[in-house]
Amino acid sequence: MRDSAAASSLLFVLAAGLLIGFVGGIVVSGANSAPLDDSTLPTSVSSGGPSCYDGPRANAGWLHVIASGERWTTTLNATVVHPRGTDVTVDVSQRQTGDYEIALETVQSNSLKFENESCRAATTVNVATDLPDPDFVVTMNGRPVRTVDQEETTANLYPLPNPINATG
Repeated sequence: MRDSAAASSLLFVLAAGLLIGFVGGIVVSGANSAPLDDSTLPTSVSSGGPSCYDGPRANAGWLHVIASGERWTTTLNATVVHPRGTDVTVDVSQRQTGDYEIALETVQSNSLKFENESCRAATTVNVATDLPDPDFVVTMNGRPVRTVDQEETTANLYPLPNPINATG
């Protein structure tokens, strides 16, 4: 009987704690959220490499765009073949022409993390961003790789070159 009462009390305390945490989280997150303006481009970038490029990678080289409220959630996956001694960087910004750009750039590397001279260097890049306009361009070292002019609000998957060649 005591075990049953103790288990019931523990279950009640656990449920109450979850409820308080959930309600508290809603209040705190709602209090701190500010509306995004067109100059705010929340972006997440992850990359892996460089490593030896061994041919096109399965399921790589894509761009996904979908409407999310008044903004456009955009994700990208790309394999970039680039010169040894360089790294791949990503910048998401509004251009002077008013449209938006996801710019992939190669920059000189400060590290010696890839010195294998017997193969071509490749880096896998993943980007997630929230754009205020569905019309934008993806570039590699300033060269257009994919231009998107999306009319509909449904999800679209666009192919990217696999790999994107940044060697010249």
